[in-house]
Amino acid sequence: MPRTPLISITSTSFRPTTSSPLSASIFFPDTTFALHPAQKWSILGSSKSTLLSILCGSHIAIPPTGRRYPGLRGTIQLVSFGTGSASTGMLAGANRGETYLSARYEARREEFDVSLREWLGGSIAGKNPFDEGGEVKGEEALGERKKKVEDVARDLMLREFLDQSVMTLSNGQSRRARIAQALLKRPEVLAVDEPFSMAPRGWVMGLDPPSHNLLSELLSRLPHAPQPTQVLLGLRPQDPVPAWSTHITYISNDRILAQGQKEFVIPTLRQSGKAILHEGDAQKPAPTLLDKVWSISAHQAFTSQKPTPSPSKSTSRPILVQMSNIQITYPPRPPLLQNFSWTIRAGERWGPLWSQRIGEDHIDIPPNLRSPANLRPTNNTLWPPNPPSRARQTGKVHSFFPKAYTLRRTALFLRAVVGKRDLIVLDEAFSGMDSVVRDRCLQALADGFDRTRQALVAVGHVGEEVPEVDMWVKLPEGGSDSCAVFGDA
Repeated sequence: MPRTPLISITSTSFRPTTSSPLSASIFFPDTTFALHPAQKWSILGSSKSTLLSILCGSHIAIPPTGRRYPGLRGTIQLVSFGTGSASTGMLAGANRGETYLSARYEARREEFDVSLREWLGGSIAGKNPFDEGGEVKGEEALGERKKKVEDVARDLMLREFLDQSVMTLSNGQSRRARIAQALLKRPEVLAVDEPFSMAPRGWVMGLDPPSHNLLSELLSRLPHAPQPTQVLLGLRPQDPVPAWSTHITYISNDRILAQGQKEFVIPTLRQSGKAILHEGDAQKPAPTLLDKVWSISAHQAFTSQKPTPSPSKSTSRPILVQMSNIQITYPPRPPLLQNFSWTIRAGERWGPLWSQRIGEDHIDIPPNLRSPANLRPTNNTLWPPNPPSRARQTGKVHSFFPKAYTLRRTALFLRAVVGKRDLIVLDEAFSGMDSVVRDRCLQALADGFDRTRQALVAVGHVGEEVPEVDMWVKLPEGGSDSCAVFGDA
C-alpha cells in the first residue's frame, strides 16, 4: 500500500501573489507532482525556483484544493542561494544588519558582532526557555538549546566555528550555517535552491570542488532519525545531479517536461537533447584547469614558502606586480596569507584559485545604471589616462547588447576590459552568466588581450568559467598552516 505523500499537487495551475492576483498571468498550468517519504528530488530548469516556492506553499493555487499536504506533520523550510533570493550579502543578522560578503575581511570585530553560536541559537524552534516559569526550568531549557546547536553544528561540520563571528565565515561555511539554521527549525521538508552557487547582492559565486563535495555529502545524510527531513534540491544546468538523488523533475517555460525516478528520467532527457550531468556518469566532461589544480598535491608543485620563484614564461618581460614574503592579517583573526611571494609580468595570464573570495569587484549596480551609456569612467582607477574613442567603446558594448542589456555582470566585465589596462583582474566575472553571453565574453577577452603589455589575473571556482590561462596559484584557506601552490596550466 503506497504511503501518503507529504506534498500533493494534482492538475493545478498557479498565479503569483500580487496586488491584483485575478488579473495576473497563470504559470505552471495543469501541474501534477507528489513528494513521498524517503524520496530525494533534484529539480532542474529555468523555473526551478518558482516550482520550489510553489511546493513550499507560495503563490495562489487554482483550484485551491489542488495543492495539499496530506502526510505532512511538520514544516517546510526553503533555503535559497540562487539569483534573486531574498538573502543579500552575508548571513542575515550577522552584525545586527546586512552587509556585503567581502566585508568579512575589511571590518574589525565589533562588540555587536554575532557569533555563529548566538546566530544559530536564535533560530531554534520554540519559545524563549525563560517564558514558561522558574529559573531551574529555564536553565535546563537553555542547556537543551545549546545541545541542539552543537548537534546540528557537528552534523554540518561547523563546531569549530561556533565561537567565531559569522561575519568571518567563508562562503562554504556560511552556506552550511544557513542550512543548519533551517534544520534547527525542525522541518519535515528542506528545500535548498542552488546549494552549489550563492548570489548575495546580485552576483553568483560557485563553490570550489572540495566544498561542493562536502556540502553534497552533508545533504546526502538527510533524512536522519529521530526527526527525518526530506530534501528537495534546485540545481543549475552545470550542476551534476547528486548520486544520492532518487528522483528528477525537469522544467521548461513554467511547465514540467519530465519527472520520475532518476534512472528513467535522465536517459529520456538525454535522448531529447537535454544535457543532464550526473555524478556517477562513466563518460565525464573533459577535466578543466580546476580539476587539475584541486587534484594536485603540494609536493608536486612550487610553494610560496620555498625559495623557488613562481613559474614565469619569460623573465625579460616587464614586472607589473611583485610581492615578496607578504602577510595579510585582519587582527584578531588568523592571517589570510603569510610568507607569500608572487611576481606578475606583462603577457602572463594567471588563474588564482581559493575556497574564499579575494576581491570586491562585484558591486551592486542600480537598475538605472545598467546600460551601455553608463560604462563610462567614473575615476582614474577604473579607466586609463587615454580612454578609447567613444565610437570604439560603443561598438564593443553594443556587440553584447541588447541580449545581455540588463546583465550587471556583463556590464562589469566590459567596464574592466574595454579600457585596455595593463593589469586586468577578474574575480568570478563569468559566474552565473548565460552560457552564450559567457562564451562571447571569453572570446572577446582572448581576442582583445595584448600579450606585449597586458597581464590577466582571473579568480574562478567553476572550470567552464575560468578563461584560458598559462599559470595558476592555489591560495590557502585563511588561518590554515598550508601555503600557496604554483603551477603551469
